Order: sequence, then C-alpha cells, then structure tokens
Amino acid sequence: MSAARQLGLAEAVHLDQVASDILLGGPQREAAKTMVGREGYNLLVVSDLHLGDALVPGQDSLRRFARLNRGLAKFLLHYANASVDGRPWRLVINGDMIDFLHAGLTQGSELALCEDAAVQWLETVMSHERRVFRALANFIAAGHQVVIVKGNHDVQFHFETVQRRFLSLLSELWAKWAPRAGVVPTDEERAAFEGRVSFRDWFYYEKDLVYIEHGNQYDEFCSYEHVLQPIDPDLYELEEPVSHRLYREFARLIHAVMDVHHIDRWRLLDYVRWLAGLGPKVIGQLAYTYFASVAWLVGTKRRLAERAGRARVQHLSRREELTVRYGVSAEILEKLDELRHRPAGRSVWAGLRMLYMDRVFLAGLNVVVMLLAVFLPISWWDRVLVVTGFGLITTLANQLLERRRQVEAHPKLKKAASRVADLLRVPFVVFGHSHVPESSQAAATTQYFNTGSWTAGGLTHLCILIAPGSPVAELRRFCLDSYLPKALDAVTVE
Repeated sequence: MSAARQLGLAEAVHLDQVASDILLGGPQREAAKTMVGREGYNLLVVSDLHLGDALVPGQDSLRRFARLNRGLAKFLLHYANASVDGRPWRLVINGDMIDFLHAGLTQGSELALCEDAAVQWLETVMSHERRVFRALANFIAAGHQVVIVKGNHDVQFHFETVQRRFLSLLSELWAKWAPRAGVVPTDEERAAFEGRVSFRDWFYYEKDLVYIEHGNQYDEFCSYEHVLQPIDPDLYELEEPVSHRLYREFARLIHAVMDVHHIDRWRLLDYVRWLAGLGPKVIGQLAYTYFASVAWLVGTKRRLAERAGRARVQHLSRREELTVRYGVSAEILEKLDELRHRPAGRSVWAGLRMLYMDRVFLAGLNVVVMLLAVFLPISWWDRVLVVTGFGLITTLANQLLERRRQVEAHPKLKKAASRVADLLRVPFVVFGHSHVPESSQAAATTQYFNTGSWTAGGLTHLCILIAPGSPVAELRRFCLDSYLPKALDAVTVE
C-alpha cells in the first residue's frame, strides 16, 4: 500500500458544516495530549501559499483564490486527523506563506517594510483568510507542530513583533472557537499551543535526513546579501531586493491585466504581444516607470554598498548561533552562505538585464543604424550591406544575451540543491520559490524536491515518513475534488 493510501481519510464534509471539528474538544483533546507525548514525528512540507493575493485590487480570479484557500483549509484539516504510525506531523511552511509584498497595493494599506506596517498587513490577511487560519489553529491544537521558514515575500517574519502577533492571533482563534466544541483552553494549554509553532530565518535542517530552504537566496533577483539580517540599519526597515521595488511600481499599473506569478517565464516576444494590447495612456505610464527604474537600480547599488558592512556583523553573529542549533560547523555554514547568488541590486548591469534593457538598447541601436543608412549619401548597395551586416551582428548579440539571461528560478535551484547535498550529505534537499514542483536526483545519495506553489494551482506538498532506517519522501498533490492527497513521486532511502 502506498504512503498516500495509508494517509487516505474520507473527509468530504464541507468545512463550514463541521465547525465543532475546527477546534478540539472531548476525545480529540485527549488524543492530542497522547500524540504530543509520543516520540518522533513525520514531516509535511508546503510552500508559496501567498495568502493575501486575493486582496489585491483588479484580481479577476477571486473564485479561484477562494477555491484554492478552501482547499488549503481542507488540506490542514485532513492532515490534522491523518497521522501515520501514531506520529504527529511537523508541518514546515517553507516560505511565502503570507504575501507581504502586496501590502501597499490595496486601499488604505502601507508598504510592509517596517514592523508596524507589517503587523497591520498580517492582521488584514489573517482576518480575510480566517477559514485557513482556523484550520491551521485546529492542526496545532491537534498536537502537531508548525515551523515557518521565511521566504522573500514574507521576510517580514524576521521581525519578532510580527512573529509574536502571528502566534497571538492564532491562539485567539483557538480560544474563540474552542468553546463551541465544549472546551475552554487553560493558560497551560495556550502556552503549549504557542510552543508548537517556531520560526526559521534561513533554513530548516535535520542531520542525516533533510535540508529545507525557501530558495530565493539562489535567485539574484530575490536574494538578500545578508539573509539573517535583511535590515536597513539606518531606517530599521527591510532592505528589499530590487525586483520587489520594481514589481510594486509596475504592479500598480498592470496587476489587473497580468498574472505576475508567471512573468519570469515570459520571453521578449511575450512582453511585446501583451504590451500591444494596452492603451496608449498605460503604455506611456509603463514607459516612464520602466526608464525611471535605472535610477532605482543605481540608488539600490549605492545603498547596499554603504550599509552592507554594518548588517554583515549581525548576520555573522546570528550565523554563529546556528552552529549550536543544528550542530553544523561554522565552516559548512559559511560555505552554505556563499552558495547564494549576490543580489541583482549590487550590479546595475544585472538589473538592466532583468528588465531586458540590454535588448532595448540593441533594438534602438539597430533603428539608428538603419536611419543613418537611409539618409547618408551612400549607394543603395552600401546601404544593403550596412543594414544586413548590422542586422546579423545584433541578431547574434541578441542570441548570446538570451543564453546568458537566466530569469527562471528552477534551473538555479536544481544546481544549488546539488551543492547543498555535497556539503551536508542529507537524503533530501527541499526548496520552494520557483512555483515548479519537481523531484530529481541532486547527488548519488540525495533526492531534490521542489514543493511548487499552492497559489499557481499546483496544491503540491511533500510528506517525509520517518520510518526507522528507511525514511520515505513522497511528493503529492491535494485534489480539490476528493479533498485527498494523491501521490506524484515516492523515494525511499535505504
């Protein structure tokens, strides 16, 4: 019998019709106490939930978001009641759970770069997605654990204030709904509830088993120079990747007419086709924003260079603390840190390539040469030679730039997984970030998994059943029709 079948649980009743099951009561409460006392746990990994996407104005797919988030609540409710071998789950939410990047795009919200604004956006999202967080509270109350690894869209979990508010809101949800099931949580139970939730600033690691990281550090457009201290030391605000700044500026204009989660897969022709369908006013606004971004790139480079030294001291101090938590040598942690791709904001050229400005420059140069060929006093044969020759040169240059331009994240993550495997020698390396679910060989004894994205409709997740001597990892998809997981790929480590 497959691991997915072992976890099969007939749960077809609508979530809103089983409010008494949302929070523990009666026999379930006693079972939770027993579960917490047992040794060991199995791992459940999911990433890129992007809760808060549905709040962005202009979304034409609110029904899709509602369906996906209802599925997410069902997913949590299913696994809350589907332990294997009596082991509770340790759910690792591997980055981008809450999309703080969208703060500032909705009416009345501020950019979530400082603690107060981040807390405000957290409260807004948790209020809007109450069904999901009720289910998460149920999952925790059932005796399971939750580990939140920050990604690039929810780097705000770096703030302890945000962490504390998140725990407080979850605990309040439990305390509010528990009486409906005949339960009044005690102070000790609330402390135990909150104690089953923890946060990781960089990665989650278990020796001889698994390394889990969001993966944005291997994508220069979303990486941080100092992942453990991503703070502007002068303003005490988060230091954003340049792509985040540019994203927000463009998103205010185009979010209603573009699915921004997939633009990293577009080629130049895709952008041209999409642009052709916009009105002249929007095209003019986009053009201004586009060329003004050069100034932002230059400013970002200067700011990063000025403040990198001060942030690095705290980053190194926190990195040293991880040697104690994980039992990993300082040398290995340094090598892991050096695997990151340096932020594109440190290089104006990298930022220009991200925006296709190198191609725009080539196209503009081509137009100039053609105009010169037309108006210069030369023979028609010379004009043909100039235009044809320069056209061939720019075509070859364009192809070379295309080969060197790697915007898609999943090839970078696959390479990084192999390097992580060489350093840590774990059976499983797990990333998210790319929104592309994947299972492939990272090294001779290491399997690489990417858990994909819930928002993009994948509903993919990873289960690692920690059987003695032979852990089994299985990539699964949660089906919205049956509300049950379906196995996609399984790997057993001998």
